[in-house]
Amino acid sequence: MKSETWKTTLKTAAERFKKDKRTVLVLIAGLLAGLLFLLPGSTKKEQPAEPQVQDDALQTRLCETLEALIEQMHGAGAAKAMITFEAGEETVYAADKDTSQPVGETDSAKEKTSYVILKNGNSETGLRIKELCPRVRGVAVVCEGGANAVVKAQVIQMVIALFDIKSTQVSVAEMAAKEEPS
Repeated sequence: MKSETWKTTLKTAAERFKKDKRTVLVLIAGLLAGLLFLLPGSTKKEQPAEPQVQDDALQTRLCETLEALIEQMHGAGAAKAMITFEAGEETVYAADKDTSQPVGETDSAKEKTSYVILKNGNSETGLRIKELCPRVRGVAVVCEGGANAVVKAQVIQMVIALFDIKSTQVSVAEMAAKEEPS
Protein backbone atom coordinates (compact mmCIF):
# COMPACT_ATOMS: atom_id res chain seq x y z
CA MET A 1 0.00 0.00 0.00
CA LYS A 2 2.85 2.38 0.81
CA SER A 3 4.60 1.67 -2.49
CA GLU A 4 1.41 2.69 -4.32
CA THR A 5 1.42 6.01 -2.45
CA TRP A 6 5.04 6.64 -3.46
CA LYS A 7 4.31 5.78 -7.07
CA THR A 8 1.35 8.17 -7.12
CA THR A 9 3.42 10.93 -5.52
CA LEU A 10 6.24 10.46 -8.00
CA LYS A 11 3.84 10.50 -10.96
CA THR A 12 2.23 13.71 -9.67
CA ALA A 13 5.63 15.36 -9.21
CA ALA A 14 6.77 14.28 -12.70
CA GLU A 15 3.62 15.77 -14.27
CA ARG A 16 4.13 19.04 -12.38
CA PHE A 17 7.76 19.23 -13.56
CA LYS A 18 6.71 18.70 -17.19
CA LYS A 19 4.32 21.67 -17.00
CA ASP A 20 6.58 24.10 -15.11
CA LYS A 21 10.16 24.32 -16.49
CA ARG A 22 11.18 26.79 -13.76
CA THR A 23 10.60 24.19 -11.07
CA VAL A 24 12.91 21.80 -12.90
CA LEU A 25 15.63 24.47 -13.18
CA VAL A 26 15.35 25.31 -9.46
CA LEU A 27 15.52 21.62 -8.57
CA ILE A 28 18.62 21.09 -10.76
CA ALA A 29 20.30 24.21 -9.32
CA GLY A 30 19.59 22.93 -5.80
CA LEU A 31 21.05 19.52 -6.60
CA LEU A 32 24.18 21.09 -8.11
CA ALA A 33 24.63 23.31 -5.06
CA GLY A 34 24.32 20.25 -2.85
CA LEU A 35 26.93 18.40 -4.90
CA LEU A 36 29.38 21.31 -4.50
CA PHE A 37 29.43 20.66 -0.75
CA LEU A 38 30.46 17.08 -1.37
CA LEU A 39 33.46 17.95 -3.54
CA PRO A 40 36.87 17.67 -1.84
CA GLY A 41 38.22 20.96 -0.62
CA SER A 42 34.87 22.74 -0.81
CA THR A 43 33.86 21.90 2.74
CA LYS A 44 35.65 23.16 5.77
CA LYS A 45 37.42 20.27 7.37
CA GLU A 46 37.79 20.38 11.10
CA GLN A 47 41.36 21.31 11.85
CA PRO A 48 43.09 19.07 14.36
CA ALA A 49 43.72 20.71 17.68
CA GLU A 50 47.07 22.37 18.06
CA PRO A 51 49.53 20.30 20.06
CA GLN A 52 49.37 21.35 23.68
CA VAL A 53 52.41 20.99 25.83
CA GLN A 54 51.02 21.38 29.31
CA ASP A 55 53.76 19.72 31.28
CA ASP A 56 57.05 21.34 30.28
CA ALA A 57 58.99 19.34 32.86
CA LEU A 58 57.74 16.04 31.42
CA GLN A 59 58.53 17.17 27.88
CA THR A 60 62.02 18.28 28.90
CA ARG A 61 62.75 14.98 30.70
CA LEU A 62 61.51 12.89 27.77
CA CYS A 63 63.50 14.92 25.24
CA GLU A 64 66.69 14.72 27.30
CA THR A 65 66.29 10.96 27.80
CA LEU A 66 65.58 10.41 24.09
CA GLU A 67 68.57 12.54 23.09
CA ALA A 68 70.85 10.56 25.44
CA LEU A 69 69.60 7.25 23.99
CA ILE A 70 70.11 8.40 20.41
CA GLU A 71 73.60 9.66 21.18
CA GLN A 72 74.45 6.14 22.42
CA MET A 73 73.57 4.64 19.01
CA HIS A 74 76.47 3.77 16.76
CA GLY A 75 76.83 6.49 14.12
CA ALA A 76 74.16 8.84 15.46
CA GLY A 77 76.43 11.41 17.10
CA ALA A 78 75.03 14.45 18.89
CA ALA A 79 71.24 14.68 18.89
CA LYS A 80 68.39 17.07 19.65
CA ALA A 81 64.75 16.01 19.95
CA MET A 82 61.35 17.65 20.21
CA ILE A 83 58.20 15.90 21.37
CA THR A 84 54.65 17.22 20.98
CA PHE A 85 51.62 15.99 22.90
CA GLU A 86 47.96 15.70 21.91
CA ALA A 87 46.88 17.09 25.28
CA GLY A 88 48.16 17.60 28.78
CA GLU A 89 48.11 15.20 31.70
CA GLU A 90 44.71 13.85 32.70
CA THR A 91 43.67 13.10 36.25
CA VAL A 92 41.06 10.43 37.00
CA TYR A 93 39.04 10.97 40.19
CA ALA A 94 37.04 8.41 42.17
CA ALA A 95 33.33 8.62 41.47
CA ASP A 96 30.18 6.89 42.61
CA LYS A 97 27.78 6.12 39.77
CA ASP A 98 24.14 5.47 40.54
CA THR A 99 22.09 4.02 37.70
CA SER A 100 18.37 4.07 38.29
CA GLN A 101 15.61 2.92 36.00
CA PRO A 102 12.06 4.25 36.31
CA VAL A 103 9.49 1.55 37.09
CA GLY A 104 7.84 0.16 33.97
CA GLU A 105 10.34 1.73 31.55
CA THR A 106 13.00 -0.44 29.95
CA ASP A 107 14.78 2.06 27.68
CA SER A 108 15.27 5.08 29.94
CA ALA A 109 17.96 4.44 32.53
CA LYS A 110 19.29 7.53 34.33
CA GLU A 111 22.85 7.75 35.57
CA LYS A 112 23.96 10.07 38.36
CA THR A 113 27.65 10.58 39.06
CA SER A 114 29.01 12.02 42.29
CA TYR A 115 32.72 12.42 43.00
CA VAL A 116 34.40 11.32 46.21
CA ILE A 117 35.57 14.43 48.09
CA LEU A 118 38.25 14.44 50.79
CA LYS A 119 38.07 17.17 53.43
CA ASN A 120 41.19 18.40 55.17
CA GLY A 121 40.36 21.29 57.47
CA ASN A 122 38.95 24.05 55.28
CA SER A 123 40.09 22.54 51.98
CA GLU A 124 38.37 19.93 49.85
CA THR A 125 39.94 17.85 47.10
CA GLY A 126 38.79 15.01 44.91
CA LEU A 127 40.07 11.50 45.59
CA ARG A 128 42.63 11.00 42.82
CA ILE A 129 42.77 7.44 41.46
CA LYS A 130 45.43 7.89 38.78
CA GLU A 131 47.14 10.37 36.50
CA LEU A 132 47.44 9.62 32.80
CA CYS A 133 50.48 10.88 30.93
CA PRO A 134 49.78 12.91 27.81
CA ARG A 135 49.72 10.96 24.52
CA VAL A 136 52.66 11.70 22.23
CA ARG A 137 51.55 13.27 18.95
CA GLY A 138 54.86 13.49 17.13
CA VAL A 139 58.64 13.36 17.52
CA ALA A 140 61.30 15.25 15.59
CA VAL A 141 64.95 14.25 15.88
CA VAL A 142 67.99 15.99 14.48
CA CYS A 143 71.29 14.12 14.81
CA GLU A 144 74.72 14.22 13.21
CA GLY A 145 74.21 10.79 11.60
CA GLY A 146 70.65 11.58 10.41
CA ALA A 147 71.64 11.39 6.74
CA ASN A 148 72.69 7.74 7.14
CA ALA A 149 69.71 5.52 6.18
CA VAL A 150 70.61 2.84 8.74
CA VAL A 151 70.88 5.35 11.60
CA LYS A 152 67.66 7.03 10.50
CA ALA A 153 65.79 3.69 10.47
CA GLN A 154 67.16 2.75 13.90
CA VAL A 155 66.11 6.09 15.40
CA ILE A 156 62.62 5.77 13.92
CA GLN A 157 62.24 2.19 15.22
CA MET A 158 63.37 3.24 18.69
CA VAL A 159 60.95 6.18 18.84
CA ILE A 160 58.08 3.97 17.62
CA ALA A 161 58.85 1.42 20.33
CA LEU A 162 59.21 4.01 23.08
CA PHE A 163 56.10 6.07 22.40
CA ASP A 164 53.80 3.60 20.60
CA ILE A 165 53.28 5.90 17.61
CA LYS A 166 53.32 5.40 13.84
CA SER A 167 56.42 5.92 11.72
CA THR A 168 54.63 8.81 9.99
CA GLN A 169 54.68 10.65 13.31
CA VAL A 170 58.48 10.55 13.49
CA SER A 171 60.87 12.78 11.58
CA VAL A 172 64.65 12.29 11.56
CA ALA A 173 67.04 14.70 9.88
CA GLU A 174 70.76 15.37 9.71
CA MET A 175 72.11 18.02 12.07
CA ALA A 176 73.66 21.03 10.36
CA ALA A 177 77.38 21.39 10.72
CA LYS A 178 78.37 24.09 13.21
CA GLU A 179 80.26 26.97 11.67
CA GLU A 180 83.60 27.81 13.23
CA PRO A 181 83.93 31.47 14.24
CA SER A 182 86.69 33.27 12.27
